[in-house]
Amino acid sequence: MLELINLKESYPKLINYMKEGDYPYSSSYIQNVETEIKRLLNTDVTFDSYENYYLYRVSKTNTTKQYRFPFKSHITVIMNFDIHNEYPHGQICKHQLFGDSQYPTLCENFKNVTDVYQVLVNRNEKNEKTCQDEIREAEHFFAKMQELEIFDLSSIGEEHVISYFMNENKEIIRGYSCRYRLKRVLETVASEVTECNRIAFLLPTLKEHRKNIQYLSDGELDKIKKVILDRNVNISFRTRAIGTLLVYTGLRSVDIAHLKLEDIDWENDTIKIIQSKTSNPLELPMEAMIGNALYSYISNERPKGEQPFVFLKNKQGHSVIGSSAVSKAVSKIMDAANIRMNHTDRRGTHIFRHKLASSMLAGSIPAPVISAILGHSSPHSLDTYVNTDFVHLKECALNVEMFPIDVKKEDDCS
Repeated sequence: MLELINLKESYPKLINYMKEGDYPYSSSYIQNVETEIKRLLNTDVTFDSYENYYLYRVSKTNTTKQYRFPFKSHITVIMNFDIHNEYPHGQICKHQLFGDSQYPTLCENFKNVTDVYQVLVNRNEKNEKTCQDEIREAEHFFAKMQELEIFDLSSIGEEHVISYFMNENKEIIRGYSCRYRLKRVLETVASEVTECNRIAFLLPTLKEHRKNIQYLSDGELDKIKKVILDRNVNISFRTRAIGTLLVYTGLRSVDIAHLKLEDIDWENDTIKIIQSKTSNPLELPMEAMIGNALYSYISNERPKGEQPFVFLKNKQGHSVIGSSAVSKAVSKIMDAANIRMNHTDRRGTHIFRHKLASSMLAGSIPAPVISAILGHSSPHSLDTYVNTDFVHLKECALNVEMFPIDVKKEDDCS
């Protein structure tokens, strides 16, 4: 039976950590987790495991599979805290509900592939969640092979690989992302397990679907710069400092929210942080406008106290801000600049990072330099920004005069 004594006594620590810890959680997410805890503690039904509790909750809730993910996420956070004494950190959970890992069910031949990947993967280029996702994809692939009664790599043929991505009606059941993760595992271990190179070659070609995303135009960026540099514009020092960091450094919102006073080297005009996403160190030059904006906020508006973080909430307690506060600062700046005023217009913080990268690409800055400035751990991270490097993409365009149209034949066809 599932014992809940520890959870009942200690869950306020979990809630407090999610509010004040290093990783920012939205107030709605924290509220949902707390509500789920209280529901679990107050139910009269007993459960053998958190998996059974999840199934019970699903049976009592009219939700489609699409909306069960946050439901599962809340219970996973509770389970990790109650049973494994682990506090949540973003999307990385060491212990998953239902044990998503298929590793224990795999034969030794297939286990060997994931074991070799664990040894060879360069964790300096990938965060732990990416590694986990790729391993899990490979485990699910090999589990599917075992369902087909295949237990060695040499027996895996093209039809078996295709069956992992398409059903009997030739409908795609797994897309580009699944193929990409599986391919990364197979290629990583190919030097040690040569059959994996052959299997990687058998993977079907799947189209990568990307949404059309609004990126910052030069005109919009000019208006934003005017707002954050003009002291006559009615925005707070904190909003101005956050906007300056976004525009001129391309820092992720979580790294801005968690910037510490000790990260700022005033004598050498640099900012040194440990990135939240990759855990890698990053050192950036602190230009005059950045230093001035930070100094103005710290000296004129920042609440006094012992908190080590630069940006603090103005409410009582003066705790560190979260990523949502960075997003709100962006909205205030765009309102002041009178841009992106439609409800459907994109106002996310990542557009600043993308604009900085695409501008550097257009200026022929070498890719390694751009990756260093943005704090990328993998060279592949820059691929996304290449898609909007229109300056250099135009150089690859073919002249239509190379493909003349026979006007007479065109008239005949009409």
